[in-house]
Amino acid sequence: MTDLSNNPAVCARCGWGENRNSRTLNSATRTITYTCVWGSIAVQFVQNGDALTMNMTDVNCAGSGLVLNGAAIYPCVLNFPHLPKGFVGPGCAQLTYETTGPGVTIADFGPGEVDAADADAAKPFYAGFLPVGTGYCLYPVG
Repeated sequence: MTDLSNNPAVCARCGWGENRNSRTLNSATRTITYTCVWGSIAVQFVQNGDALTMNMTDVNCAGSGLVLNGAAIYPCVLNFPHLPKGFVGPGCAQLTYETTGPGVTIADFGPGEVDAADADAAKPFYAGFLPVGTGYCLYPVG
């Protein structure tokens, strides 16, 4: 977070790990909206066959005096039967950073695979899987 002069924001809820004010689900549009002091982040889930697309939108409230510079959200949880092929360990993040081109992280667990991808390289973004706990339960992020 920064203030409107691009200085680091100094407030109790402006640092890393900010808690949201609320989280709401609109089941008709399949959208989860996280509301914060500076604005909101919405994640819309769109299923097409066996593909699940998560469209993410952030809105900065004009009157907040704060500018969002980045966020990590955890829109869903996946529990793999074992550590996917090529993953270093259950405690290691598997991420791609889209600064020069589209990024894809593949979680191949044998009988199936899940791909975390961001096709829009025009915006700085990272996508992939973050571990939780000590097991093989991993979060896809964006």
